[in-house]
Amino acid sequence: MSKIFILIKVLFKNGSGNEGKRKSKFPSMILNIFLGLILVMSIGVPIGTFTAAIYKDFAVMGQEGIILSLAFSMVSFIIFIFGIIYVLTTFYFSKDIEALLPLPLKADEILSAKFITVLIYEYLTELIVLLPVIIGYGVKANTGISYWMISIIIFLLLPVMPLVLASILNMVIMRFTNLGKHKDAFRVVGGILAIFSGLGVNLLVQKASSSNMGEQNLLEVFAKGNNSMMNLLGGMFPTSKLAALALVSTSVNKGIMNLLLFILITVISFGVFMILARILYFKGVMGSSESFSKRKELKSKEFDKITSENSKIKSYVIKELRVVFRTPAFLLNCVVGTIVFPIFMIIYGFMDPNNIQMLTKITGEVKDPKLIGIIFGVAFSVILFISGSNAMASTSISREGELMFINKYIPITYREQIFSKIISSVIVNMISIILITAMIIILKLPLSLIISIFIISILGSVFTSTLGVVIDINRPKLNWDNEQKAVKQNINSFISFVISILIGGLNIYLFFKLKPTLLIGFISLVVVIVLIIALLIYYINGKGQEVYGRIE
Repeated sequence: MSKIFILIKVLFKNGSGNEGKRKSKFPSMILNIFLGLILVMSIGVPIGTFTAAIYKDFAVMGQEGIILSLAFSMVSFIIFIFGIIYVLTTFYFSKDIEALLPLPLKADEILSAKFITVLIYEYLTELIVLLPVIIGYGVKANTGISYWMISIIIFLLLPVMPLVLASILNMVIMRFTNLGKHKDAFRVVGGILAIFSGLGVNLLVQKASSSNMGEQNLLEVFAKGNNSMMNLLGGMFPTSKLAALALVSTSVNKGIMNLLLFILITVISFGVFMILARILYFKGVMGSSESFSKRKELKSKEFDKITSENSKIKSYVIKELRVVFRTPAFLLNCVVGTIVFPIFMIIYGFMDPNNIQMLTKITGEVKDPKLIGIIFGVAFSVILFISGSNAMASTSISREGELMFINKYIPITYREQIFSKIISSVIVNMISIILITAMIIILKLPLSLIISIFIISILGSVFTSTLGVVIDINRPKLNWDNEQKAVKQNINSFISFVISILIGGLNIYLFFKLKPTLLIGFISLVVVIVLIIALLIYYINGKGQEVYGRIE
């Protein structure tokens, strides 16, 4: 056990972002706290306020417990999906594995330390999304001390099962992608397969749990009151249902029993994870740093073809995209992570024919110009959220690492390098934009609305990409020993995300408050976004190039 705690301390020390400059430690800590408070205020406070607002309506019907059930299920799913990416990069694509494997450490000791490290980071997700719900519910229900004590236990243990399932899924898939000469390619495919397998499994579980519940039966269960709807929400995370039941049970014995079952299942799931770790992990991670390359003698025509002259910016953009797509940690965090949300929306919104029929019926009746304007504003904020969460731009300089000095010698100006990084980020963001555009086309929204959303989405992507690059220019994280730290443990991506969230939230507030028509809303947003982009470009053309040139 002492080895595990020592290893956890080492992993946190290496991943803390402290690059050896003691004087920068406290300002960085203050900045982290400040940004965290902004994120809690912009996301957590509205969630808590909304919880308190809807509590009375559900309490009148005797179904207030469904608020906690939905919150626990939603948080578990979020942790599961994004845990797949985080577990994959931490367990398999981190270069500290090369240093850990020769040490006298067992597979379960390494995995325990890494698992707990990931778990602690997931508490941040709970802090922002789940804690406001627990507080809002507890205040409105006027609960006793037992509610708050049980809530602490649930808060600490709820992420365990989703992370266990994400870890097991990764270990099984990566065990069989460690075959053949093209290990790096197999691992990238394996990582993507793990993410979409997680989405597929959750979808199948949800459909199976709801297939036997007709509309009439659903109404009968709802009319019973006494939190009867909570029994329908189990899904692939039984701990979510048990956690909610433990908090809302009127009987002390039932509450304790549900809590004990919640703890028992959590402990058993972690035990199964440890057993499988001993069997699968070492065989899946051995040789993770090896890669395969072909050695082929090129003929003169082939050599001329691959060395043909190209524009400098185009060549640098291609270089950026190749590095991202060929590096598993970069690919999973900068590309795959960005498209998970729109794919999640498509899967859950359109896989069921009944959902398609209902959505097309609702959107087909959207004729009010002010309502169309609000839909446009919300769509822009969603795109802003997705683009802002993409670490492609906000880590573009950080990803250079120790090789940053090469950029000072290649025959391309600093300005061209900066704009190439912006363009490559916009190209990646276009994947999400195209997916969301396809989704709203299926919904048969007005053509003018579809075109407006597509245009403003591109501008929003240019804005977030330019903003991210500007942020990374001013505080690049170049001293890292594995790709995971350059993207996942880089506060620059967090800063970009917080700014995007604030702007997106303000945009939604203004659209709901002012209720502009589509034309007025479109023109207003275009003017504002273009003006901000122009100011950022003005900075890049002047001060930005100077700062970029001084990076060492």
